[in-house]
Amino acid sequence: MRATTFFPFLSWLPLLNRETLRVDLVAGIVAGVLILPQAIALATLAGMPPEYGFYTSIFPVIIASLYGSSWHALSGPNTAMCIMMGSVLGFYAGLGTEDYITYAITLSFMVGAIQMVFGVLKLGIIFSYFSHAAMVAIITGVGMIIIVQQVGNFMGQVMNIPEPIEDTFFQIFYLLPRANWYAVLVGSVTVVSGLLVKRYLKGWPHLIICVIVGMIAAKGLELFLGPATVDLYKLGTMSLSPLPFSAPDFSPENFAEAAEGLYTAAFVLAFLGLMQSCVIARAMAIKSGQNVDMNQEVLGQSLSNLGGSFLSCFPSCGSFNRSASNIESGARTPLVGVISAIVLGALVFFATPVIAELPISVMAGVLFLVGAGLIKGKDIRKLVRMHGESRIIFVLCLVATVYGGLDKGVMLGILASIVAYLRSVSRPEIDLFFGEDAEQYVPANLTGPTTVLQVSGSVFFGSTQVLERALTDLAASDHRQRHLVIVAEHLHSLDVAGAETLLQEAVRRGAKGRQLALWLRDHNLDRVLEESGLIKAVGEENFHYTYGGMMMGDIDEFELADVGIERFNKDHQRLFGYIREFYYLSEGFRSRKPSDDEWDRIESIFGHLDHYTITHFKAEEALMESRNYAHLARHREQHAHLVSRLNALKGRIAERDHYYLSGIGRFLFDWLSNHVSIHDVKYKDVLDAQQGLKEG
Repeated sequence: MRATTFFPFLSWLPLLNRETLRVDLVAGIVAGVLILPQAIALATLAGMPPEYGFYTSIFPVIIASLYGSSWHALSGPNTAMCIMMGSVLGFYAGLGTEDYITYAITLSFMVGAIQMVFGVLKLGIIFSYFSHAAMVAIITGVGMIIIVQQVGNFMGQVMNIPEPIEDTFFQIFYLLPRANWYAVLVGSVTVVSGLLVKRYLKGWPHLIICVIVGMIAAKGLELFLGPATVDLYKLGTMSLSPLPFSAPDFSPENFAEAAEGLYTAAFVLAFLGLMQSCVIARAMAIKSGQNVDMNQEVLGQSLSNLGGSFLSCFPSCGSFNRSASNIESGARTPLVGVISAIVLGALVFFATPVIAELPISVMAGVLFLVGAGLIKGKDIRKLVRMHGESRIIFVLCLVATVYGGLDKGVMLGILASIVAYLRSVSRPEIDLFFGEDAEQYVPANLTGPTTVLQVSGSVFFGSTQVLERALTDLAASDHRQRHLVIVAEHLHSLDVAGAETLLQEAVRRGAKGRQLALWLRDHNLDRVLEESGLIKAVGEENFHYTYGGMMMGDIDEFELADVGIERFNKDHQRLFGYIREFYYLSEGFRSRKPSDDEWDRIESIFGHLDHYTITHFKAEEALMESRNYAHLARHREQHAHLVSRLNALKGRIAERDHYYLSGIGRFLFDWLSNHVSIHDVKYKDVLDAQQGLKEG
């Protein structure tokens, strides 16, 4: 077993050189400074003293950075989780009290334990199936709840939180005549300054600037009018510790009273945290090109919450804002998370007296900005305009979150996601092919009229009726007097019930003297096809494979098909040589950065690929055009697709961005094996039949 299994940070430590350390140090300092106001604001939102927001922004961040999979996702206090925690624990203890803090720390341990179960069972993939519409609804609902719940602090008044949304509105109207208008003025200055900086000074830390402006406004009012007149509530002194050891408390006298609520909250928070963390990790991977292991990401999050429960932390997860800022700062490794935690600790140590003077109305203004930032008008408009289940899921989850609470919104989102997924997999996509699209899939051994049907998705016991209905409709039109080719290149899964449906169709067509043939991507479905008797009934000669059953691990044994024209065969072999060299060269860059000599060789290989696409594609298309080749247009499209991808990849290589290299070799091999094995071999027979073309 490899050391990286237990110490995943060993996989990126070799990447640390002087340049990477410089970039990550800058990104870490930026991240540490940016989290300062958020740590205070989110601790307030969670009902915890400010110092616990700092602890949760330091220790879980370090653990998640070292043991997670994503190199760019940063963890810490999360808005939605803070809202959820406050709404649950507020029923069992007063916000910020000793009992409340104990419940929060215990909850962190429970969340981590549940997440560990997901990680050990390797269930990280399930969080990729959570409905996007449900996610947008929950985040939008959280934004609304934050704004409504902070109105009291914004007015300098104390409100009973948590309360149902309608009761919260009643409190707001009741407290409005009693508002401290100096607090409202300070909060308004905070909000307006934050909006102006965000609008006109893009890239500047608007939350930090608006806190500074708000504090200056508050101090100015106190200097001119006196503290007694202004009467602003402030955070006050904090009791900080460099190593704030703690422990979850499951003693009957303390835990029993809140057990029911804690169990429910722990499951919802565990799921909500992993869902957001996995979505963030996936989004960062798309931007960086990194291959992310979702199961490792789940384990990293579980360890951060388990470890955090012994260091006075409340539940945490991945942070959208911090992760996006991290990748925009040019971060390269998870070392940024460790550096940001150290920087934040240093800032808190030196800035404690200043933080104690922070007015509550300023924090309310910051939370207004945080809440407003979660409400994405563009996403909402897009979902509302959509027809079908996405709009319904969005509306239902939004209403459930705002009026029923975050736990109800998450549970409804889980249920809606399951229903939507089952609906999607129970309806495989079935399309008829015509013309050139159909001709390329008709095997040479099938003579006579042939129908080509594409089946994509999953065919299993829950979706066979859709395929049966399509085959029945097809039989009603052709009376099974035609051969049937089923193109299943994009068939993800097939069970015995699905194979039995195909077997019955093969038997019915066979009774009419017609055959059934299948095109598959590879041999992954061979076992179920064999066990169902479909291979025996149809005959092995009627099974065709897009990639000839060859996978990337067999690249050395792969042989290119003979297209019947010697100079083209030599061109293909030369191209395959470049791709094979690039593949093995790039595989080493998963764990290290290329040397200057290796970068030079990569650029040389892409120079050869450039020359190949110009000379070979031009010669091939000219020959096809001179012979009036029927599939010339489709061939040109495929050539253009490769040229377009190569041009995009050259930009990455010019920037010497090695994170993208490992996937390029796979793409090139897939394109070549598919293009030559399926499409190029066809022009040999066609051209021979037209002109008796000889090699050369």
